Amino acid sequence: MYQFPLPASAKSLARAAMPSFIWRQLKEMQRNAAFNGAGPYSFDESAILQQIDAQSDLTHFFVDIGAQDGVLGSQTLALAKRGWAGVCYEADEQLCTGMQRRYLPLPDVMVRREWITPANVLTLLQRDNVPTELGFISLDIDSYDLHVLNAILDSYSPKVICVEINEMIPPPIYFSVNFNESAGWMGDRFQGFSIQAAKDICNRFGYSIGQLHYNNLLLYKSARPGTSVTDDDICEAFTRGYIERADRDQLFPWNKPYSHLLSLPAPKALSELQSLFSDNLDHCVLRLDREDV
Repeated sequence: MYQFPLPASAKSLARAAMPSFIWRQLKEMQRNAAFNGAGPYSFDESAILQQIDAQSDLTHFFVDIGAQDGVLGSQTLALAKRGWAGVCYEADEQLCTGMQRRYLPLPDVMVRREWITPANVLTLLQRDNVPTELGFISLDIDSYDLHVLNAILDSYSPKVICVEINEMIPPPIYFSVNFNESAGWMGDRFQGFSIQAAKDICNRFGYSIGQLHYNNLLLYKSARPGTSVTDDDICEAFTRGYIERADRDQLFPWNKPYSHLLSLPAPKALSELQSLFSDNLDHCVLRLDREDV
């Protein structure tokens, strides 16, 4: 069964206390055991499967962008084991090589080593014969995710979407990292996009909010054309899915220094984020997205 990772401090101590090759071997043993187990493989899996099972007429094909090792934290392995076909994209050579080996018993799932950008994603999906109305897509690349998602939805209509947001940034603040093909995540809080930015995606392409599950936003294709996601919908999802989670500080300890942003007036929170991201303001969109604040 997938287990939560150790707290960051304990993990750092464990890694420092043993040779790196032993740590890698232990991680590989954990991945193999998890792959051969019954799951769940990710913290969000039950919420994702519940949303998928609530839909009708699903095409049993998934796309996983930023699939990592394809096991620990995978949003799609459970679907693959249900018999779904799909394609997983991962840029890291070591992670992708391990995933390709483990996924040999799943011949309907392709594993591709690719660096996904808004400029190449459609070409890659077309190359890999991804159906236009696929059942599910998971997106988590910790950078210009919003631009990749926009590019995909211009040509594809997944029934359910799971996309990671930057949960540190509350509505009504609109934040999105700009596309820069040479840039990647530096391990800090300058990543992805805020939940407020998802409103544009929903209303442009006809999606509704299923739920926010901590930092993963679940969207589903609306059966009623013209249905709009409002600022109130965004705020409600963020409040229920993140703010009111009693264990959020335990699960997201890196956000604790910024937790006061959640209760600040929006203009003040924006000002603090502008200061925090001062070295990167030319590489993002950061603004208030409501006229009444």
